Amino acid sequence: MVSTLVGNRAAKRVSVAVLAIASVILPTGCSAVEEGPSVIATPDITWASQSTSPLESDRYVEAARVADLGYTVAFNAADFSIEQFTSTHTGDGVASTARGFLATFVKAGRSPEVYPGPAIRLPLEVVENAAGDGAVITVCEAMDNWVLSAGVPETRPELTGGRILTVQIGTSEQTGELVEIDTTSSSDDCDATGAAVGLFVPEPDIPEIITEDDVRMPLGSQD
Repeated sequence: MVSTLVGNRAAKRVSVAVLAIASVILPTGCSAVEEGPSVIATPDITWASQSTSPLESDRYVEAARVADLGYTVAFNAADFSIEQFTSTHTGDGVASTARGFLATFVKAGRSPEVYPGPAIRLPLEVVENAAGDGAVITVCEAMDNWVLSAGVPETRPELTGGRILTVQIGTSEQTGELVEIDTTSSSDDCDATGAAVGLFVPEPDIPEIITEDDVRMPLGSQD
């Protein structure tokens, strides 16, 4: 789901299947019951600005927003069992994201990171498929300066330094709900001015170190 530059959210999500992203533990009380998914509350969001894109009300864009929020909550909590994430992504996407996170922040020892809010994306185009059960969304995502870490406790996004991203949304065969199938980053620059910018309340905690015991993998994972 993303690429590889530190602080580049789109790049990270795209290579989450290959390499991965960052994390933190949100102070929202997760359940430690191994028999089921953890229960973590979705944090409130304070919006500093609203989107100017007329595509925000499109059902596929709304589904992509919900999927991104689920991903972000899972990423920040280092818990990939939560319903907000597993219900909005494919099984393969869930598994590869979790493996990528573990490889990057535990096995490779990269310093933990956390997202201060949802992805900053300005929807540009929605192309629905012929069956009417999915679409490819083109967005401009502000990629720089949108992660927090122990070394960078404050951040400010640079909206003019965006990157074109495509998000594939489809219909789950299991639930019939719209889910994120794939997210791909390009090398094309763009201006995300006009994108909604929101901050989580409370702000996610930033761990100084993360171990394998801190990461909860998806249910049924063999990792």
